[in-house]
Amino acid sequence: MRDAVLSAIREYNRYHGREAIAELEGISEGHLSIRFRGPFCESCGVRDWFEDLAIELGRRGIRASIEGIAEGADGSFSVRFALRAGGPG
Repeated sequence: MRDAVLSAIREYNRYHGREAIAELEGISEGHLSIRFRGPFCESCGVRDWFEDLAIELGRRGIRASIEGIAEGADGSFSVRFALRAGGPG
């Protein structure tokens, strides 16, 4: 699963890198933690940036849903995803 997660992050950063960068913080049983940094286009809604990574994960057979969001003092966001095998959605 780690390889698929890293592949999704690379693809996400490829397309979103000017506005947001995702970095793996950790993977545990059924959960994934990602740090998002960037200026973000906030008119889009910050949560949309996180959901785009869930879409990339789904393309690799990993169903992910946002479980929690914590904003850091530096303006970055740590996002915890719940993971389930089985594809998009």
